[in-house]
Amino acid sequence: MTAPYLGRIRYRWCHNCGVPVLRGDTCPRCHRKLEKIELSPPGEVKPVFKPEIDWIASIIDRDYGAGVGKKFFGEERIVLMNKAPGEDRVDEIIMRGRIYAVMRYDLKKDKFMVLFHPVSFGRIQNAISGHYVVADRGAIPSILSGKNLMRPGVLDFSDDIEKDDYVIVLDEEDNIIASGVAKADSDEISKGKGVAVKVKYRGFEREPPRQSASWRTFIEVNKQIIRDIESRSIAEIRKVIEKYRLPVVVSFSGGKDSLVALALTIEAGVPFEAVFLDTGIEFPQTVEYVERVSRYFNIKITTVKSKDRFWKGVEYFGPPGRDYRWCCKLVKTGPITRYYVKEYPNGALTIIGQRKYESSTRRHAGKLWRNPWTPKQISFSPIQEWSSLEIWAYIMYKGLPINELYVKGFYRIGCYLCPAGEVGDWEKIKEEYPEGFERWINVLRKYFTDEEIKKGAWRWREPPVFMKNILRKITRVEKRGLEIITRLGSDKGIRIKLNRDPRVVAYRTLHPLGHVTSKEDIIVVNSIVLGEDYIEGPKDAVKNAFELVKRGYECVGCGICLGYCPTGALSLERDEKIAINPELCIRCQRCLGVCPVIKF
Repeated sequence: MTAPYLGRIRYRWCHNCGVPVLRGDTCPRCHRKLEKIELSPPGEVKPVFKPEIDWIASIIDRDYGAGVGKKFFGEERIVLMNKAPGEDRVDEIIMRGRIYAVMRYDLKKDKFMVLFHPVSFGRIQNAISGHYVVADRGAIPSILSGKNLMRPGVLDFSDDIEKDDYVIVLDEEDNIIASGVAKADSDEISKGKGVAVKVKYRGFEREPPRQSASWRTFIEVNKQIIRDIESRSIAEIRKVIEKYRLPVVVSFSGGKDSLVALALTIEAGVPFEAVFLDTGIEFPQTVEYVERVSRYFNIKITTVKSKDRFWKGVEYFGPPGRDYRWCCKLVKTGPITRYYVKEYPNGALTIIGQRKYESSTRRHAGKLWRNPWTPKQISFSPIQEWSSLEIWAYIMYKGLPINELYVKGFYRIGCYLCPAGEVGDWEKIKEEYPEGFERWINVLRKYFTDEEIKKGAWRWREPPVFMKNILRKITRVEKRGLEIITRLGSDKGIRIKLNRDPRVVAYRTLHPLGHVTSKEDIIVVNSIVLGEDYIEGPKDAVKNAFELVKRGYECVGCGICLGYCPTGALSLERDEKIAINPELCIRCQRCLGVCPVIKF
């Protein structure tokens, strides 16, 4: 998989001070030239804390033998991890400005595996007792020149190897000469002809010198850079607020980026309201953390709750997917839209913790934009140009409280069952929120087999090729509700035959198209005719009528359309179904095309 380019990777490493430097080509403290860190884009680097170090060490020990994980990490106090592209979670483990290993979650094997780079070979020398292959002396020159290890060149091997496991290649003196992928199980790896180990990395690379640096050193070295970034962002916040003169709202999610956006707004010294959107599918730790942040800053954080909207929505839509993200509109956009319509009818300026390095969409959004779902809301991200390591540097510099889930190895904090997440994180999710995890698995079992769930196939409505290669057969979740059975041309334009009677909801939903009247057994709206099982009329008019009828039947009460109505004609009734006041509706039709029932 190719990683997107989302911006220049600015990190460098000072080998004299032993720390990463956020920006520039020379060290701010010792003024020596910095070395580039070779990272996979987009370069979303994060610190690795002790609980995660211990977890990675346990994975290494499982495969390569007891104690290898401890030798690998040694006494390092600054360990970084960079998210790399892959079918599931792939992480580059960085120490002393080099990639020492890559950890990957294998969807076929259902486990994490660690592949060592040559710079780490010296650390784990003479400690390997598993996942190793000993190469014949005569095979070593060809391996070092770029060839794979062939089966006739295998002298010995551990008995725990399965095909496609990561392995270490040793010489007869137990020196590590390469690492790669086993192409056969232990009982076949030395038999016959063919490749025994597909070599990925070979040779020996000397480690950079060790410095007694810590995260405290990192902050001391980067202090002025952090201050400069902070000053620019605070100035931008004040400038945007002065320009628009709207009430200020800080959107706080419980994650690291919104924490920094909140802290910067507080530093700017402007009045604001902080709002946390509880989607109903948050980690309990995040909900508790929001309360802790409120106490830390001594501010009120308003909680907008989605309640059980997700669980109701999944009954209609089925499980969400990366290509079927109805959930964001239902549990995020809808509730927050209703809140803004009620509390900020004349508009608001929302400070958001969004960065371009997170995705292509966010890169192209820019720092300032008008929210498409709540047109009177202007959104501004003061950290748009910040890298993830700059976010962490600011948090450390200010001593801000962090969500404990980051310490345990989570890259992102959000809805725990998000389809954008990776299967490799499921064990962590299960450990941190077993009740929520089990509830979601029980929902998925209504649609998918256990194997499909385990492999994460539910995360797409149309699975990618690699997932189809892993699972020969994948269940497709059928759409539900009001559907078009046939489309036929007619003398009036087009007639669509439906599986339900559109007249049932006509008086409730069709006012944006015109005056609604009935004639015998049909309903007429301008040139549109609705019968027992059909809608007929001009093509575009029929399309709009179908959308409104479908919305009337299947409204899940998200409230997104409320933010588009300039006259307040739309409302949610007690049953949380949309209703239109014909006396207030001016038929501007701005509420069309925004309903998740239609879009997904």
